[in-house]
Amino acid sequence: MQSKVLVTGSVGFLGHHLTKKLSSLGYHTIGVDNLSNGDEKYATLSDVFLQQDVGTLTADDLNGIDYVFHTAALPRVPYSIEHPIETHDSNVNQTLSLLIAARDAGVKKVIYSSSSSVYGGQNHYPSNEDDQTIPLSPYAVQKLTGELYTEVFRAVYGLPTASLRYFNIYGEEQRADNPYTGVLTRFLSMRAAKGLLTIYGTGEQRRDFTYVGDVVDANILAAEKGLGVYNVGMGKNYSINEVARAVGGVPIVYGDARRGDPMISLADNRRLLDLGWKPKMDLMTWLTK
Repeated sequence: MQSKVLVTGSVGFLGHHLTKKLSSLGYHTIGVDNLSNGDEKYATLSDVFLQQDVGTLTADDLNGIDYVFHTAALPRVPYSIEHPIETHDSNVNQTLSLLIAARDAGVKKVIYSSSSSVYGGQNHYPSNEDDQTIPLSPYAVQKLTGELYTEVFRAVYGLPTASLRYFNIYGEEQRADNPYTGVLTRFLSMRAAKGLLTIYGTGEQRRDFTYVGDVVDANILAAEKGLGVYNVGMGKNYSINEVARAVGGVPIVYGDARRGDPMISLADNRRLLDLGWKPKMDLMTWLTK
């Protein structure tokens, strides 16, 4: 029988890449998105598309679903600092509602999109899944809370779950005009506009950049045989200055550092590698292409 999967945030950056790949593998895909920050043109990638908030999904909506990929969120640290209640409702309350619906519907597994921001202020690297988490922003707290809920639902209710901590996703078809987009897409947009390439802080912040196609593969692998928490990162990082110089083409200027941003992100990805993950793209190779 054809497996049925539900992707929340299905018209977002990661969500639409994941939906496209799942469809190509023969899954029957159901996309859910409220169109708050995704691109409506990707709605047609799903076999069925539901325009609604994740928190409104019921067990009836999830009846017959094998896997739920929960990529929907109100992302980004600065926005959560300015809007902690709104982002808490989206990132925590709606996640809890989805887990309840999945439990009641007998879903085989929920794959939850978390974030490397949960590591926050830790002072040793690379970050391991068993390390202490020191969130520095409401967004990081919210993502960690979602993780804890997935763990509790697995332990208490027997709902299989996997949480994936993403490290700075980049790739094709990320909208530069989206306020939640990543630094790399912003840099490329600034270069295309022949303006100034703006870095917040000293630029010596180091980030572990992970290609969206590799993140999609990690999701599918986690659905097939993952349980618990996994880092999804290359295990290599670059400074923002290095990335800016690699993009090049326009002058670089510096602004004030942003609150809640850690200085370093670097994944210990051995747990995911042991599961069978094989990342295919390095940041500098992608930029060259």
